[in-house]
Amino acid sequence: MPFRIPKTPKIVFVTENVPKDYVSYGLSLIGAETMWNRTKGENAVVAVVDTGIDYKHPELKDRVVGGKDFTGSKDFMDDNGHGTHVAGIIAASGKKISGVAPRCNLLAIKALDKGGGGSDEDVADGIAWAVENGAEVISMSFGSSDPSPVVRQALKFAYRKGAVLIAASGNEGDENIESDTVDYPAKYPETIAVAAVDAKKIVAPFSSKGPAVDVAGPGVDIYSTYLGGKYVYLSGTSMATPYISGAAALILSDSKRVTGHKMTPAEVKNYLIMHTEDLGPKGKDNAYGYGLFTFNYGASLPSKAKEIKIGLDKKRTRINGVAQLGQKTAIIDGKEVVMDNLPIKIGDCVYVPAQFLVEQLGARIQLNTSEGEIIISDNCGSRLADFKDIDEQN
Repeated sequence: MPFRIPKTPKIVFVTENVPKDYVSYGLSLIGAETMWNRTKGENAVVAVVDTGIDYKHPELKDRVVGGKDFTGSKDFMDDNGHGTHVAGIIAASGKKISGVAPRCNLLAIKALDKGGGGSDEDVADGIAWAVENGAEVISMSFGSSDPSPVVRQALKFAYRKGAVLIAASGNEGDENIESDTVDYPAKYPETIAVAAVDAKKIVAPFSSKGPAVDVAGPGVDIYSTYLGGKYVYLSGTSMATPYISGAAALILSDSKRVTGHKMTPAEVKNYLIMHTEDLGPKGKDNAYGYGLFTFNYGASLPSKAKEIKIGLDKKRTRINGVAQLGQKTAIIDGKEVVMDNLPIKIGDCVYVPAQFLVEQLGARIQLNTSEGEIIISDNCGSRLADFKDIDEQN
């Protein structure tokens, strides 16, 4: 079965002017403005694999830096509207509305035609082209109930090249939280699967559920850019996905600014998961995944690639981005591990017992008092994490 835009409720109305009382609840829910004093997505590149982008739209004309058509129309101009709406959620420049990362760069990958459908080959080629042309985040608001070997290979290629892959879970939801209706490519482990919630943080009735769901984003009555310089409200996991894609752009931009290195897809996924507000049943569930992603709980970044940022306070060890208040499950290198004790929060940091690292990770701790450094490494000697500037050591 070819890939298609997930079915969504009908367009409410199209307008050239933003409503006077308009406030983006989506930006508020994910806390985008919390990050804007640090970055607005500068130097991050997001590819929108969709129906193209209206690159003449006033909100987007300065954000689209390139693109390619794979449908045979010979231009990546959007002739459907879906891709333009997605692009505005990510990067609308703020003339009338703002995207999550209003200064990131966009690549318009037109892999879906005017009717919203596209072949496996076109989607796969679009993903590969995006990576080869600098995409750091690939936003995919489409799906199919059937797996696709050729698309899977393209995703594996993109993941190996360091692209963060964000995909819509689908709009085939029902009331059964134990159901599994998540679409491909969101079901693939290389992707971050996104569910949709409304302004009250309640999962949308249409949002597909299943074990593959990772995080949730705003996806009901989302106001964004549309064809011909216009704006429109749309709903769907298609809308929730670009909120997470925009958040990933902010994370990558800030990481490069602060640490000088580009975070890996696994690091970005860990960051997203560990900055969630747990909703629904306690812990990870099929409707919300780990919960609603938000910057409202503070921003933290890993120190270096393949390392966990850790600090020490007496007998407790601080882990940023991998442990969460109220949760005994931590995410380390993409794997779930369960702690004996709940983490605690002091300031902006989440603390877990140091012994947890030793027991659960098979690590050993070396204390070098002369240099004031503790190194945590695995039994093979590979460094897992390090930290310095320790005021008090035990």
